[in-house]
Amino acid sequence: MNLVEKVAAIVAIEDAPRRKPAPDPLLVGARRLSMDPAACVYVGDSCVDIRAGKAAGMQTIAVLSGVDDRDALAQEKPTEMSDGVLDIWQRLSAFFSPSTPMPKESTTHEQKKKNV
Repeated sequence: MNLVEKVAAIVAIEDAPRRKPAPDPLLVGARRLSMDPAACVYVGDSCVDIRAGKAAGMQTIAVLSGVDDRDALAQEKPTEMSDGVLDIWQRLSAFFSPSTPMPKESTTHEQKKKNV
């Protein structure tokens, strides 16, 4: 499989005037996809990623596979928290399922487990 054929937009560091946590790179990506940033979900594994996604007006999923731990990521109040890369696909499916409305408030993975 040629992964490049599956990617609709690539944003390199030189494509935006400012780096994350500024929203610029994410907004460039949304623009290249002709998408409203509010309809996008940004997945990141660092606090800087979550700050950038929120600054861009996107829903955010924090993944616990990067440099920042659960407590640090939770303080950024992402829309969702994912335990790992495999969990992301299920969470993204929930965001884009016609029967599942996108969350309005930040809900962590731990909070959801308590409510089930």
